[in-house]
Amino acid sequence: MRVSVVLLWFFLSCVQLQRADDQLAAGDVQPPNESLTQKSKPDQTSVQPEVWTELRELRDTVEELKKQNAALEGRLVSAELGVEALREENASETQMSG
Repeated sequence: MRVSVVLLWFFLSCVQLQRADDQLAAGDVQPPNESLTQKSKPDQTSVQPEVWTELRELRDTVEELKKQNAALEGRLVSAELGVEALREENASETQMSG
């Protein structure tokens, strides 16, 4: 009889611990207070203008980067032409002295 009482007590303790763990796990996923959930969610009408503003800023940044890329590409072509001219000059000097 004592063994059955101890086993029953042990079983009920385990069940209570399991329920507490389940409640903690569920509490991590869903906040217990509904008003907190509503306050933490931004209103879609206020988010949409922010998204459009950010999209415009990104578009402007891309345009600026395209302009910088074109300028750098021009400088690169100019530098390559200068290197090629120096190579030809060095090659002609080598042939004259040799």
